[in-house]
Amino acid sequence: MRNIILASQSKRRKKLLEREGITFEVVPANIDENHYFSDSTSIKDIVMLVATEKAMKVAHKYKEHFIIGADTVVLIGSKILGKPVSRDHALYMLQLLSGKKHNVITGVTILYSKTMETVSTFDNTGVIFKPLSLKEIDNYLDKIDYSDKAGSYAIQEYGELLIDKIECNVDNVIGLPVKRTIELLNNFKPNVD
Repeated sequence: MRNIILASQSKRRKKLLEREGITFEVVPANIDENHYFSDSTSIKDIVMLVATEKAMKVAHKYKEHFIIGADTVVLIGSKILGKPVSRDHALYMLQLLSGKKHNVITGVTILYSKTMETVSTFDNTGVIFKPLSLKEIDNYLDKIDYSDKAGSYAIQEYGELLIDKIECNVDNVIGLPVKRTIELLNNFKPNVD
């Protein structure tokens, strides 16, 4: 049996892995995610880099573990929406998303702590928001803890108030492309002698 660690404090990622019957330990990797954003790097590369950095931050504490790192961003046009810094910022983000299509992009890295080998992937899901009034947005923000959510919303928390349509992977919008993560984990064969 593999020793697995989720390098994330996300309750949503934890629930997604538990739903699949995976046994793991949660060890949050506290890094400054904004430090990695750059105009010269593609979004998919950024989320995979941040996912790798999260896994590496935790890996040094463990000898023979598989560490799962993940990072999610919301992209509307060329604008990246991470986690809001205030309620006004959350309100601004949801106004920006109102009535439009955006993409939720999650990078995932599996790192084997004994050899520090990694494999990474990403997923990209289109989400179309309903047109929202300021009052509807305000009411939504009253219902959830938006502070730890990229784009200031959670599909699994009153998402029906915001979302008109999801194109592809719902789990990715929640915070982890579970099928891809499990495939990555199952197919990862690090060099161990």
